[in-house]
Amino acid sequence: MNFLRKTFASLIITITIPFVVMIALLMGLMDSYLNPDFYQTEHFEETIYEQIISTVSNQVLEQNKLLAEFVDEPTLTKNFKKVITPERIQTSIDNIFNQIASNETMDSITLELSDIKKEIPSILDQILEEINLETDIPLKTTDGIGDYIPSEINIPLDLIPQEELNILKMFITGQKELKKTFFTIGITLLFVIGLLIWKPLSTAILWVAGTTALWAFSIITMTQTLMQGLMNAEWSGINIQKIGEILKPLTESTYFYGKAIGIISIILFLSHFGFKHLEQETKKSKPSIHSKK
Repeated sequence: MNFLRKTFASLIITITIPFVVMIALLMGLMDSYLNPDFYQTEHFEETIYEQIISTVSNQVLEQNKLLAEFVDEPTLTKNFKKVITPERIQTSIDNIFNQIASNETMDSITLELSDIKKEIPSILDQILEEINLETDIPLKTTDGIGDYIPSEINIPLDLIPQEELNILKMFITGQKELKKTFFTIGITLLFVIGLLIWKPLSTAILWVAGTTALWAFSIITMTQTLMQGLMNAEWSGINIQKIGEILKPLTESTYFYGKAIGIISIILFLSHFGFKHLEQETKKSKPSIHSKK
């Protein structure tokens, strides 16, 4: 009977490992890219925001070859930051999150750009004035430079099944409830494993400690493997360092949960030794009671 209990407990532990890794990854997503507060952090401003502005600048220069002859990407990026501020991007992202949260069914997500579109020409005029451009070719932003920027962008969602959109909405709007559910599931699994072993109590705690240690090891290993795999992969025309920086919030958050579970496992291992010592002392006291009788 004891053998069957341990076998069943081992089976549960094995099955739960990929499940717990997936939960840690989902919680990492909820703490980073699926959390509106993430877009107000320093990491967002220092990495993702910089990448957005750089991409916009490059697109403007590609669309305006004449402008590209006189203005480089760093100069354009510096001036675009006056218009496309982190606060404006955060507002746009909040708006996207609100659209996802408020609509039951969505055909598209609308990204408002009208304010930015209005200010782009004046920014380009400032650039031309700053560099003291001397040319016989009339170059005026009012002649159409920047007009290709739409007032709004509609991101179609037709190709995404409604069920998946509902799941995305759930992960955005119900994060507290989901985290409580995940924690409850984890505690319940550990409780079941402990009940299967049960006696002695120190052994049950040891199995629970071993389970949490395996969970922590799997999460940390997965996080490190993911980053190492991205770094070693051959990406044509893609800056691997940039990808690593963008994914850093996800990997750091997931890694945090791995470390937290690891700390719990250490506490449980220490508790195991404490209960084992207590059980041994109890056994030693029993013969003395019988001898008195």
